[in-house]
Amino acid sequence: MSVRTRFAPAVLTGALAAWCSATPGHALVVHATTTHGYVVTDEIGSPAPYEGRMPVGDTGAMFAFLSELTNLLSMQPDPPRADYIALMQTVYENSAAAFYFGLRNDVLGIGFRAPGGGNTERFDLNNLAMTAWPITGLVFLNHFGQINSNFGRYLICTQEFGHRFGVHIRVPPQPGPPLDAGMPDAAVDASTDATPADAADADDAAPNDAAPDDAVAPDAAVADVPPPDTGLPTQASDALLGRQRAHWSYFVHSGGSPMEGNNWTQTSPGVFRTGTPSYRFSTADLYFMGLIPASAVLPFFLIANPDVMGQTDMNRRIIWRESGPEDGRRMITIRGTRIDYTIDDIVRANGPRVPSYETLRGLGPDGGTDAASADAAPRDGGSDSGVPAARPTDMRVVWVLLAGRRWLNPSTFSSFDDAVENCVLGYSDATGRRSTLVEVIHPIVPDGGAADASDVVVARDSGGDAGAVGDASDERPALGGRGGCGCRVAGETRSPGSVALAAIGVGLAFGARRRRRHDPCRG
Repeated sequence: MSVRTRFAPAVLTGALAAWCSATPGHALVVHATTTHGYVVTDEIGSPAPYEGRMPVGDTGAMFAFLSELTNLLSMQPDPPRADYIALMQTVYENSAAAFYFGLRNDVLGIGFRAPGGGNTERFDLNNLAMTAWPITGLVFLNHFGQINSNFGRYLICTQEFGHRFGVHIRVPPQPGPPLDAGMPDAAVDASTDATPADAADADDAAPNDAAPDDAVAPDAAVADVPPPDTGLPTQASDALLGRQRAHWSYFVHSGGSPMEGNNWTQTSPGVFRTGTPSYRFSTADLYFMGLIPASAVLPFFLIANPDVMGQTDMNRRIIWRESGPEDGRRMITIRGTRIDYTIDDIVRANGPRVPSYETLRGLGPDGGTDAASADAAPRDGGSDSGVPAARPTDMRVVWVLLAGRRWLNPSTFSSFDDAVENCVLGYSDATGRRSTLVEVIHPIVPDGGAADASDVVVARDSGGDAGAVGDASDERPALGGRGGCGCRVAGETRSPGSVALAAIGVGLAFGARRRRRHDPCRG
């Protein structure tokens, strides 16, 4: 009853905030553009400045910030209406190292569902956030300095952009027989495959928190008969998932993917040892991302009923499913039961990926066009403009640095550009060059001035010549004691609040933010 009595005023406040948002808030200004992105700062004299820090502790406040930012960018000449906003800032946020905040999803079969719970795979929260144009998601990368490191390049950037598609899948209680005995053998270039064919994957299904998820798989994806008794332990539907149920479990062999898990080797029956991670997306990851066909996903396994023999993780806790991955500086040996999974098990529990790899590339049902040649097709799509266009599997990104005014100097701008390039190279390396982050930018002059009429919107691969920087295989990130990315997947967690609560409170949060600033609606 209390919710009902508070709802009407909140709706009225939300409507007022929406009306006020039609006029500029005068809180943020685009100070300058760099080679790769926009530098955004507080308007001089703002009574409630951001001071280089996005409000990450409240969903409604983040919605208000996104509305403010997208409306600001939309007022620029030829606005950069990319699908993703990648935000760095000049103040380090201690509550979350980085996260992906999903506002829209139209991909089925990968387990990605609307924030706040439920079984809806297709959703769009842009109307709720009042963004100036529909965006798929916000990639929060925190302080730009952490991106200019191996840790930022190989884990933060790759993982946060990877969260657009994974890891959220469910699996049946036990692996089942192949769905199609005639499925072609997996055919992925071993030089770019993060998961060797003989690799072993493991996940912890033993902890009590491995209860089945409330989400119900589509009817077409559920077996009509119980799986045969294999003698293996029965697993929970989220058995492959670890931290926040949005990363691979510590006990999954992912080859050392940016999405966590570990690069496990079975040294003898029931005995497993970690190895150096590849920092390449596994074939399962690449399937979720639409970068390889289902037939190219290699079998992988989970270590069920793990006995960690009292060993602790990098956070000095007893190793469990939510532990961060090993970075190769130590080798951990554990015991457990190996349970192998295939792409058939993923499809059986989640349904096929829609759109499929073949659909994204315009291939026929039988894959009538060679996949390799499709990947190698010209990026400009035949255009005479010379401006590269994003492939269906590339991610079109507008890069933004939220800066406090004391950071507005050439050194900061140069470091921001370096961070963008580092991020782009890390992501491209992790996908085996199957996908890249394509920047969308329109140059303008400092302090919000209009661009010259000769300027054009530019969409290009921020990384330039990857070979000039070095191959990802030549380096290994030094992670210190972090034990993996401490990111938060805002689209999947219940904190800082569900979307249901955000829907009630976002109008109030947005309106309050506007009233504290130079708001024309103040009268």
